Amino acid sequence: MMAGIEIVKDKAAKQSFPCEETIGAKLCAAMRPKGAMMRPLGDVVVLMPPVAIDPPTLSELLDIVTDTLENDLPAIVEAL
Repeated sequence: MMAGIEIVKDKAAKQSFPCEETIGAKLCAAMRPKGAMMRPLGDVVVLMPPVAIDPPTLSELLDIVTDTLENDLPAIVEAL
């Protein structure tokens, strides 16, 4: 399984954040203390768990990603 979550400034207008704001890197950094080491490609957070991941661990990973998007991303954007 592989997925990418693209972080954009304005979804309706398909407007990206300026590259120098490094939103993807900041978002991934916010996930590390919660137990997930993610890697951004620009403002795309790449999810590529190992094939042998067990369902509870996958669920925990997705919970971390969801929590970070819902709770940390607004604060990251507001701080710009």
